[in-house]
Amino acid sequence: MRKNLRLANLHIAALFQIGAKCGVPKEKKMKRKQATGMAAASSEDKKKPMKKKVRASEANAHERDALTQEVDEMIDVQGFLLLECQVSSKKLVEQAKLRAAELRREMEEGKKVLLNALEAEKENLDKDENTIPRAFTISVRCVTGPYRGRKFSMDMDVKRHSSCFVGRSTGRKFRSPRGLSMPKDSELSTSHGEIKMETTGKVFFIDKDSTNGTRIDDVELEPEKPYELTISKPIKVEVGAGEYEFTFEQKA
Repeated sequence: MRKNLRLANLHIAALFQIGAKCGVPKEKKMKRKQATGMAAASSEDKKKPMKKKVRASEANAHERDALTQEVDEMIDVQGFLLLECQVSSKKLVEQAKLRAAELRREMEEGKKVLLNALEAEKENLDKDENTIPRAFTISVRCVTGPYRGRKFSMDMDVKRHSSCFVGRSTGRKFRSPRGLSMPKDSELSTSHGEIKMETTGKVFFIDKDSTNGTRIDDVELEPEKPYELTISKPIKVEVGAGEYEFTFEQKA
């Protein structure tokens, strides 16, 4: 019996040893599986950031491409605007040149018109100067009075000597040929009248507020009021105590 019990114990011990030996590899296998799983997980974890990096670089590349395209488009727009400005500037310069040429032609035409007008005006002035009397010789014939039968003359020029004076004064401006001095006529005022020639060729007699007045062709003159003379024919002048005949002769 003891021998059989001992054999049974040995057999049980052997079984325990075999079970123990068989259990070790299983545990090792589990550990290996866990290690393999962890390694796989770590490798997957390592792979995931790489994908993010790849995606980030692709996004950056897309952004760079979009920015480059935008810059190219901006350059194209600037080039287009610059070209349009150049074309517009060229057109403006051409239009300005054409307008300047037109203005020059108009100025030349206007200049010709003005010169022709000035020439015509000059010719008209020359004609007027030829037709308008510029100087006269006045012949005076004494019909009645203290100087009856005598003749006097006066010269008048519109530029140098446009007035001749008539009176009893013996002053320089009353002496012939600048005036008519008749001191013997007591009824004549000292400065009785003035014969005045205008630039238009017209001749006037002005009574200088004389004492006894003046009559021309039977017309009583008002003091200081010019009376136009008709110089184309002899004029009857009554001053002081005498009657006179004035005849105007145009000088060349």
